[in-house]
Amino acid sequence: MRVVYHHDLLSATPNGIISYIRTFLKHSRLEDLQYWSTAASDLTVLLGRNEVILRNIPKVQITKIPSRFVTMASMARCAPRIGEGGAPIITNVNEHQVAISVFAKSCPTIFVSHGSNHISAIKAMGTRNYILVRFFDYLAVSSACLVILVSAQAHSVFTQRFPFHAAKMVYLPTFVDDRLFERIDKGLARDILKQEFGIDSGTFVVSYAGRLSQEKRVDLGLTAFAEFLRLVPDSFFLILGSGPLEHSLKDLAMQLGIGRKVRFVGDCEHSRTVQFLAASNASILCLNSGTSLFVLESLAAGTPVVARDIADHRRILSDRNCGYVLPASATAVEIALKLAELRLNQEQLSQNATEVGRSFMASAIVPRLDKLISTVI
Repeated sequence: MRVVYHHDLLSATPNGIISYIRTFLKHSRLEDLQYWSTAASDLTVLLGRNEVILRNIPKVQITKIPSRFVTMASMARCAPRIGEGGAPIITNVNEHQVAISVFAKSCPTIFVSHGSNHISAIKAMGTRNYILVRFFDYLAVSSACLVILVSAQAHSVFTQRFPFHAAKMVYLPTFVDDRLFERIDKGLARDILKQEFGIDSGTFVVSYAGRLSQEKRVDLGLTAFAEFLRLVPDSFFLILGSGPLEHSLKDLAMQLGIGRKVRFVGDCEHSRTVQFLAASNASILCLNSGTSLFVLESLAAGTPVVARDIADHRRILSDRNCGYVLPASATAVEIALKLAELRLNQEQLSQNATEVGRSFMASAIVPRLDKLISTVI
């Protein structure tokens, strides 16, 4: 079994897809696993599985063409090696799936799609990128033996968009790594917060963890927190992660007059991020696309979430009473008011959050994923 992805699995603050793959490799009981990446490293200690073999995909250096075609070129060059022996291949990026299907034709393939294709994300792409994504989605879905969608919304969108391939599409939710949450102690986590940042135990702490990029709308989160501070002055906002908008977001915090109430923590080890989530009273998410792993990890840490109605957030939060979902067009004031409501109901929401988070643990979902993969093997 070959698992193919383009980025470094050891990224300090892994994105959702990298975390998905890393957790799958830790918990899967499939044999003869190989992980192929452009930055494969020795992560046997991290995974706790010596039998996972790492293989490197050399990057093709081409300038002045779209990055997705550079990605395809890198994959196409390595596809014959990846496909040696006809082992089944799991891909997580549509360009990879297309390249593998063309250059390693003898291998059965499984395409795991993480996209939600939400309308706001589609609009943000621009017409050219949107057409390319739709085109590569079609090629990936049509060439794969099995398509696994990690959000119910994505499953609905894909089955409607590609009805002739609906029979090979399956919804199986994304998951969090049980081992990160085995010894969560919210009291101890809060003590660490006080030691490191001087945040008192009575302060209401809001958190965000993820990339600081345009589609995450952290700017809206900051503006909402500024409004929330008017209602609850003894509050603090922890922002975990880094990205291209980090400096402009720091400037925005100063412009809003909340610079002393916001801490940009930067990239953290995954276990440390989970501790910060456990120490928080609430998490806030304003992104434009996709079901966020951050939501599931917050819940598993016992922290309720306020999120916009994107992908599966309503299904996860509102339907299970472990947070609040606002319309995708929600304003900063509306988000702030919902945070204030969460504060009043925090105890019950936190209890529900922990219970819901457990239902998304890898130990419950990865065996089902293994079983699905075995149908192709």
